[in-house]
Amino acid sequence: MIPVAPIEELRKSDKETSAAKGEINLIKEAANLLFHNISFTGKILIAVGNGNNGADGLALSLLLKENNYDVDIYRTNGNKSQANEYFFKLTEENNIKQISLNDDFKKYDVIVDGLLGIGFHPPLKEEISDVINKINASSARIISIDINSGLNGTNGLGKLAVKSNLTCSLSYYKPGHFLNMADDVMKEKINLGTSIKLDSNPYYLLTDEDIKKFIGKRPHYSNKGNYGYLSLIGGSENYQGAIKLCNMAVSALRSGAGVIKLAAPKTLKEAILPHLLEATFFPLSEIAGHILFNPQEITVLLTNSPVCVCGMGLTNNQETQKLVTFLLENYTGTLLLDADALNALANLNKSIILNKKCQLIITPHIKEFSRLSSLTIDEILSSPCEIAKEFAKKYQLTLVLKSNTTIITDGENLYLSNRGCPGMAVGGSGDVLSGIIGALVSQKRNNILMASAAGCYINGLAGELAEEDINELSLLPSDTINYLVAALNRLLF
Repeated sequence: MIPVAPIEELRKSDKETSAAKGEINLIKEAANLLFHNISFTGKILIAVGNGNNGADGLALSLLLKENNYDVDIYRTNGNKSQANEYFFKLTEENNIKQISLNDDFKKYDVIVDGLLGIGFHPPLKEEISDVINKINASSARIISIDINSGLNGTNGLGKLAVKSNLTCSLSYYKPGHFLNMADDVMKEKINLGTSIKLDSNPYYLLTDEDIKKFIGKRPHYSNKGNYGYLSLIGGSENYQGAIKLCNMAVSALRSGAGVIKLAAPKTLKEAILPHLLEATFFPLSEIAGHILFNPQEITVLLTNSPVCVCGMGLTNNQETQKLVTFLLENYTGTLLLDADALNALANLNKSIILNKKCQLIITPHIKEFSRLSSLTIDEILSSPCEIAKEFAKKYQLTLVLKSNTTIITDGENLYLSNRGCPGMAVGGSGDVLSGIIGALVSQKRNNILMASAAGCYINGLAGELAEEDINELSLLPSDTINYLVAALNRLLF
């Protein structure tokens, strides 16, 4: 797992390390890492701001000059940090040329972006906006120090940001390297370290090796009972495809759910049965094309079924609210709520979550999470990791907050999965994910958090592999399902 540092925790550690080692020495350390890990060619411009991110850039320019590189600097106006002033004076003493905004940025082969650091909060000053636009309009190879200027280190958002060929993170990766707009402005990113060490538990970015280690190999001495019984509840006359996609994902993943029971309105039987090669159909009472809640039916369905996935294609109505209420108050297994089950949950008193008998997983996208948390979308996006972690801790559940980089947390630990592709931004992708997570949880109930995270990772990787062979415009959720085995083969063998 790759550590990812919360910004506030990193600031504390940075301050402590600076006090112990000296701020100037830390900046020299960062400059050395940049100099020795980046390939510099041709004419170089270092564009720096007023803080210590700019000081890193100025210190780098000194190393480049010392090693006979053709280097100029651009420095923004305004009050400077002490370290920034210290290194700027050295650039003057070493006759490094300072250019103005009127100069031609297109004459440079490499531009290093040291304008803004991880502490940036909008809005951008007009001068910074102008510089960013000139950098982006150049044909140079663009390298950002720590994070792309204009991008927020906590949430990866910004109205205007430097578009880099390479982003060189210092000390640790930050959430802003992966969330929201990050992949749209960073072609490649590497972490260069430094001697700053976190005092607290970081977040973690998942890797192929993490998933391989978690899934492991099956023992020969095992049977279907070792791998769990899984129930899927969903579907309605208007949304038949959702529950079929969820079931198809469980089956295609071949992940080891021992026995699958698919429960849906009884009139959907003829539509669903052709897709049930490995699962059994459990008919539910219905009214007007959607489930009519019957506690006796649900009790029978969930007998000897330690994992239940509910919500895909259900209608958001009183019957769904009754079903969700019953499950939270009575079911003692592991319950995953998605789609309309989440919408129903948002309409219920949140005390029902605190008093639940089950181990609960919820898989909302941002808008669904907004309804659940009573926070605006902008509030959530401003600090998604911390808000997700606090919500999961408060309600003692596993939260899968779906986005281009998905946040998975139980309130104590937090994982990031950045697998996936633009083609997966289509209706039905969430139904596939719910099936995958349910299948993995059914055989890995001793670690629900990691099973949920592994489900996100495998789902995203399958989508990537599908998009490579198809394209991002034509990709369908069923294509992701068809590449699940390929994704597992890549991860496990």
